[in-house]
Amino acid sequence: MNFPITATADLSALANLDQLLADNAEKGIRAELARTVKDFGGMLIFEWTKGATIALKNPGKYMQMIDDGKIYPFEDDPLHFVIINDHPAAVYFEQGYDPFDMRKMLAAHGKTAKDGTRYMRIPFGHSQGEMVRAGISEDELKEMTATERRHVPMSAGDYVFWKQKTFAGDRLTDLGDVGKRRKYFSFQTGDLARREGIYGRKTVDYTWKSSKFEGAQKFVDNAGTTKGFMTFRTISEKSDPDAWIHPGLRAMHIAGHAVETIAPLFINAVAETVEKAFRQAGFPTS
Repeated sequence: MNFPITATADLSALANLDQLLADNAEKGIRAELARTVKDFGGMLIFEWTKGATIALKNPGKYMQMIDDGKIYPFEDDPLHFVIINDHPAAVYFEQGYDPFDMRKMLAAHGKTAKDGTRYMRIPFGHSQGEMVRAGISEDELKEMTATERRHVPMSAGDYVFWKQKTFAGDRLTDLGDVGKRRKYFSFQTGDLARREGIYGRKTVDYTWKSSKFEGAQKFVDNAGTTKGFMTFRTISEKSDPDAWIHPGLRAMHIAGHAVETIAPLFINAVAETVEKAFRQAGFPTS
């Protein structure tokens, strides 16, 4: 996804402007423009990062990838500043996506039960902070210390891959309504609705049967550091349809808004630099 900020100017009348303006290249117009590009590249990173802190609940990894994705000068061109955010959800955060039925995964990735029903186990990750905020005691989480290693399914989009993780042996049980939620939203029906014979708007109103943290198990890295908690839920062709309709994601335009903020300021700065060069070279500017 590209969000270019471009400023162009015809400098053909100033072919020798660097020599007219400065005794060394560091003070020439190209150097001035390069400093402007570099400065505003930094401003764009700041604005983009600020937008991420407002839009995202856990922006740390996304923000780190903004900073890691800085390339300057790009292809050795000091007038070209590039930022590439390789966060796996960056495009989704930017563009959003419509509600969809997660049961569509069953056809390609589900297993077949004895009665012929397709099913699969879906992993969900949870942070310790999220669980504490929901009302689970930190002491209870710390008690989960015994560890074991196993391969578990990790979901990524519409497919599942297997990855080895280290888990704590104890599981959280009998959590009652802690972390239990009601899912309620409406959406304009589209492809999902047409497949199910629904037209107009659909309202999803579903209350989870148990806490989303029920059965949670800690997983840690090789050094024994807690990396989070995992729960598993079974999805099958017998599941309540509303239980597995994902509400989609509202487009947040995090990068787009940052570009909209910085672009006019950058273009004005470039125009001022060029105008200043024309004046110092003795050319009329208006």
